[in-house]
Amino acid sequence: MYHGPRSQCLQYFESLGFKCPEHRDVADFLLDLGTPQQDQYLVSSNFAMTPRQPSEYAELFRSSSIYNVMIQHISQPHNALLIEDATHHIAQLPSYHVSFGQSTKHLVMRQLKVFLRNKEFVNSRFVMVLLMGFLYSTSFYQVDSGQIVTILGVIFTSVLFLALGQIPMIPAFVEAREIFYKQKSANFFRTSSFILAQCTTQIPFAFAETIVFGAIMYWVTGFTSSVGAFLTYLLLLFVTNLAFTTWFFFIASISPNLHVAEPVSMLTVLLYVLFAGFIMSADDMPGYFVWIYWI
Repeated sequence: MYHGPRSQCLQYFESLGFKCPEHRDVADFLLDLGTPQQDQYLVSSNFAMTPRQPSEYAELFRSSSIYNVMIQHISQPHNALLIEDATHHIAQLPSYHVSFGQSTKHLVMRQLKVFLRNKEFVNSRFVMVLLMGFLYSTSFYQVDSGQIVTILGVIFTSVLFLALGQIPMIPAFVEAREIFYKQKSANFFRTSSFILAQCTTQIPFAFAETIVFGAIMYWVTGFTSSVGAFLTYLLLLFVTNLAFTTWFFFIASISPNLHVAEPVSMLTVLLYVLFAGFIMSADDMPGYFVWIYWI
């Protein structure tokens, strides 16, 4: 819209038909331009020539004398002293002023604070896990341990519930990308630090969900009263929970927007349901699809 001397800013926009009132802050006035709020500053009666879209502002600025002066200024040879100063001082500065460990630590603390700040989401998620745990477990109340297919169905249902429970995190992952792009371009942190922090902050929540849901499912359904078997069951749920969390984070990272990420995530869950080995065994799968089973 404008890139020139500050002293000529208001005069330039007055030439376009916008005048900043005396009681109005200049910064607020400039922020309103290009939005529906700009009509309150119109002083020109020629509404047809008034710019409204960013492209219209850009075209008008490129045709202004301020733009031509700016282009001439930056096209001039650079001062040798400035180039030498940049070589000896600016070029030697590290890309990141914070170490990898400190950066990752700060990002982990930030992500935890952001997640815990959304108390409505955390509380509703805990209530959902608790209620669904009782609902699923009472549906298979004290199953016969001799019915292998039923036992496998209970385990498969438990894993599937925790997998589907991670899908609501996709909008948060997609929304966080804009902040990531902005801060990464300013070298706030390394990409590896951000990804590691995102995955690390999911561990305590995945652990809590696994303990609550897994304990209810295991003891109400009447699985074997063995500490080793119980811990193995919890470990299976915990690892699967983390795997789906990171998988949906990956989908949110590579998808152009939320409208693509959500259908793709549901498609991958469908592939998991079909080729996990419960609905169809590996022997019954077509040879050209059996590789999905091993993944």
